Amino acid sequence: MASKELLVATAYQSHVSRSTNKLHASYIDWLNKMLEGLEGQGYSVSNALRDNNFRIENNPVAAHEYDISRVRICDAFIGVLDEIGSRGVQTGIGRAEMLGKPIMLAHTGVVGLDTFNRSLVEAGAAHEISMPIDYDQLANIIGG
Repeated sequence: MASKELLVATAYQSHVSRSTNKLHASYIDWLNKMLEGLEGQGYSVSNALRDNNFRIENNPVAAHEYDISRVRICDAFIGVLDEIGSRGVQTGIGRAEMLGKPIMLAHTGVVGLDTFNRSLVEAGAAHEISMPIDYDQLANIIGG
């Protein structure tokens, strides 16, 4: 069986240095470990930050085209939420929902889900998963 393609969209605004507009090294390390963990489970993983060498994209058209292309081909969408909301992650969730993709909203217990995201879970449009990601739970949701 071919590996499942996951699109992992990450909220990163609270992990950016305002003076340099660069991601904190600790966040890059954390994100790499999470993505490599998913790949270690046999998934093919796309993530805009990693695919752009952890540079913040200042080209909205390129970011939009990347997001659209990855949502179209992914088998499932994981939105990693943090304490500062992300318009990009929320847009990806909407795109994935419109294309009928399984959606997982991943968060730490500290962050939780806001009202909008909680409503997606309660309506059955998304699944709530805790961080670190439980691989068995993920496999049960996306079937692999």
